[in-house]
Amino acid sequence: MRVGSLFSGYGGLDLAVGGDLAWYSEIEPAACKVLAAHHPGVPNLGDITQVNWSDVPPASQELKMLGNGVVPQQARLAVNLLAAA
Repeated sequence: MRVGSLFSGYGGLDLAVGGDLAWYSEIEPAACKVLAAHHPGVPNLGDITQVNWSDVPPASQELKMLGNGVVPQQARLAVNLLAAA
């Protein structure tokens, strides 16, 4: 199963889902290092707001699953709201 991953983080969701990772999208430097080590040769699309989707490898068109992690800003907001409650 071909999988694409947005806001990948350290790749926990990708690992749990399994399959063949076509690409991932991550901008945090530490997470990028982990993903590059775990998935050598798999392209990091980087910032999804800057991706030209017509340039994404053709194999990605055969994705069976598109996963996404928690966007860090949303997670921080949720923690702050819970702490204030």
